[in-house]
Amino acid sequence: MRYQLPFDAKALAIFVAVVETRSMSDAAKKLAMTQSAISQAIKMLETELGVTLLDRSMRPMQVTVAGNAVYSSASRWLSEMTALRNQLSTASTRRLPLLRCGLVDSFASTGGPSLIKHIADRAENLSVISGVSPIMWEGIRNRDLDLAITMPPPAPIPGVSQFPLLQEAYVLALPKRFNTEYKELETLVQLLAFIRYSGRTPSGTEAENYLKWLRLQPGPGLEFDTADAVLSMVASGLGWTMTTPLCLLQAKSHLANVKCEPLPGPPVYRQLVIMCRTGELGKLPEEVAAIAKRILREEAFQEVSQYATWFQEEHFRSQ
Repeated sequence: MRYQLPFDAKALAIFVAVVETRSMSDAAKKLAMTQSAISQAIKMLETELGVTLLDRSMRPMQVTVAGNAVYSSASRWLSEMTALRNQLSTASTRRLPLLRCGLVDSFASTGGPSLIKHIADRAENLSVISGVSPIMWEGIRNRDLDLAITMPPPAPIPGVSQFPLLQEAYVLALPKRFNTEYKELETLVQLLAFIRYSGRTPSGTEAENYLKWLRLQPGPGLEFDTADAVLSMVASGLGWTMTTPLCLLQAKSHLANVKCEPLPGPPVYRQLVIMCRTGELGKLPEEVAAIAKRILREEAFQEVSQYATWFQEEHFRSQ
């Protein structure tokens, strides 16, 4: 008895790429195909399935209800097929042919070197990039990355698993020469300018939301994407900021002129997770998580404690 799929598997993979890149032209670049070939494959898939997958009357085009249903199942199926391929590959070699990792900046510059030393032998070729969390999310979403250490995205990504890694408390960073007593953030808001992480970063959004929750509204001022830039402004005496232990270590060249203190009032935490496509890397994500937790506990925690003697395990917890 012959079995025939009701669709072309390659066309299904092309459709998933179009949805994940949100563009036929971007999908064409990613798959090294022409845009016309992409369009023809999608039309063929729609004909085979008897449904419209993309609403081309809208700009940009939108995925239909049927298209979302197909994408959800197709993405899961492709993940399972990739997982099978990796299992077959690693069964004989015990090493992945290629592992593409993304590390959020604050981890890359602190625990990154130790982690890379520990996992370098897990793949024939290891590719590592760093950047802000949204870059990590898009890398995993678009399959440009296999594994990422990052802050969790605001909403789950279909077909992607998350493994908890770290919960670190936000702390205050003040100019070294600031000696005025204060018991609440309202005093700091009145006395010093607030140096922001930009709204393009999840840390910036979390800090702003926390201040709004306290009904505090620092005036407009300086904002930057990186911890190094933010902490350099604080070190020069231009203001204060909310930051995290790993971000302090990322910018430790400035810490001689920075005073680190606990956040007054209710605590707020930043989370780091490991993200990867569900089932595609076997036990590797759990192994990487265990290694990263040990590095954070044995290296990062001890180093932060040198700059903040009040620092406790409750401020920096493995999950």
